[in-house]
Amino acid sequence: MDNSQLTVPYPKIEISYINQLTKPQQAPTSSIPGIQVCKSCAGAVLHAQHLTFLEFHTSKIHHLQSVLFTLKRDSLATDERLNALEEEVRLLWAASRKYNFDLHVLEYKGQDAEDRLKTVASQAQKMADIVTEQWIQIQRLGQAPPPVA
Repeated sequence: MDNSQLTVPYPKIEISYINQLTKPQQAPTSSIPGIQVCKSCAGAVLHAQHLTFLEFHTSKIHHLQSVLFTLKRDSLATDERLNALEEEVRLLWAASRKYNFDLHVLEYKGQDAEDRLKTVASQAQKMADIVTEQWIQIQRLGQAPPPVA
């Protein structure tokens, strides 16, 4: 998001630097005897002070608006990054659960295969023992004298 897409909530203050002094029509009298106040001079000084005040505070407002915009932009970027990281964590947890399930299935299949292997090995050993016993009996029969008729 660039700066042109955001609206600034405060209107910009335009400052006019043209001094518009009024000509004194009649000098007012002061409460001090013998002293007259020049209204146009006092007005010009006040006007200049107000312009300086407005210029300073307008600059300050623009700076604060800029800081606010930067904070909002950074906050949005941080929120987006946080959301992306939370989604990544959710995906990693899902993958972890799936791998954990697959691991248990493989352990079960491995144990089942091991049990079947033990059974088959036991059966093979029994058959080998039977074959050996029969072989011994065959050899004894071969060494025996022929039957007498």
